[in-house]
Amino acid sequence: MKALGDRVLLQVAIIKRKMEDGTEKDDIAREGVVLQSAGELKKGDVVYYNPFGCVEIETKRTKKALVLCVDLEDIYVVL
Repeated sequence: MKALGDRVLLQVAIIKRKMEDGTEKDDIAREGVVLQSAGELKKGDVVYYNPFGCVEIETKRTKKALVLCVDLEDIYVVL
């Protein structure tokens, strides 16, 4: 799998949130680990990204993590 153009593949954790009524809801973390990038980011970099406008790669989803394709301009911070 290879990101094309100015896009980045991120691995992001799935977080279980408990709602007020006792039910659980899946949410995604706002930080991710770079899996592949054509830009200045390196594999393994931890970044904060804009979760709106990214595309989930459904075939790579597990119970604890998922893979997102994010535009490079939607990456805000490299830790």
